[in-house]
Amino acid sequence: MTKINSSKDEALRIRVYAFFNENRSLGKIFTVRHFMAKKFQGVLKQGSGQTPKKMTKVQLNKLKKAFDDQDNINQPKSLI
Repeated sequence: MTKINSSKDEALRIRVYAFFNENRSLGKIFTVRHFMAKKFQGVLKQGSGQTPKKMTKVQLNKLKKAFDDQDNINQPKSLI
């Protein structure tokens, strides 16, 4: 079963790459929109739709305080 899925995935990759090369002058977004319209969301994944934002120092400190002294939550060393 895995071999069938991987061969389908590979065939789709080849198809997407060929389409992109044929329409290279129109850019990557043209290829993405084309395949999204064809309902290939599983192959060309989109983000959440939200714009990423940097946390301010105040927001970061609030987050740290919320996690401080919590035994059930791990905190990466980079945040300390």
